[in-house]
Amino acid sequence: TIMHQFREGLKGTELQHARFSTLQLRLLKIGGRVERTARRIRFHLPKAFPLKEIFASLAAAFLPLRT
Repeated sequence: TIMHQFREGLKGTELQHARFSTLQLRLLKIGGRVERTARRIRFHLPKAFPLKEIFASLAAAFLPLRT
């Protein structure tokens, strides 16, 4: 499932041993804006979001490979 893939992507971070409910609260239920164009999806996160780097690395792990 997606949550198990999240757990794999979080290895080596402060959330690597977090419960699924904690991951949901801290990484998925955040206030932000999604901008979708024909070629990309961009997430605009709050400036004060404390897990910005973890979110970015996790999002990068889910991106399809570019050829």
